[in-house]
Amino acid sequence: MSEIKLSDHQRWQGNYKGIDYQIVKWKPGYYQTNPEYDDGYKWNYYIFVKPRKLKTRVLGELGKIVDDYKMYPDVEMHGGITYWARKKTSRLIEVDELGCDYSHSWDDGVTYDVDDLLKDIKHTIDTLPADLFFETI
Repeated sequence: MSEIKLSDHQRWQGNYKGIDYQIVKWKPGYYQTNPEYDDGYKWNYYIFVKPRKLKTRVLGELGKIVDDYKMYPDVEMHGGITYWARKKTSRLIEVDELGCDYSHSWDDGVTYDVDDLLKDIKHTIDTLPADLFFETI
């Protein structure tokens, strides 16, 4: 019988300046941990905003809305936006989920914790461009 490898994860969520966020620490079951290198855990954070009431500068060709992370060219996240999805909340409110990861080459060998990601989340939210309309959910 083959060995089953389970993944492990933890989630934290909160709200800062009216913007909901989530932090995820996870370890995929297939990941081979090298204790000299890291503990095998991966980190991501996400912010949740209502879809844009877009300015002209973020409209695609022929006035069509660009339905991906390119709608948010000036949002500062760790290593840039690496995840985008349009979802409906349990209250059936449509939201855009923007996320980033800590799996870049410059993250190799760096140990992160929740406080590190909270600092980055606050920076992301504090530096949201004033010319984009961000509604809270």
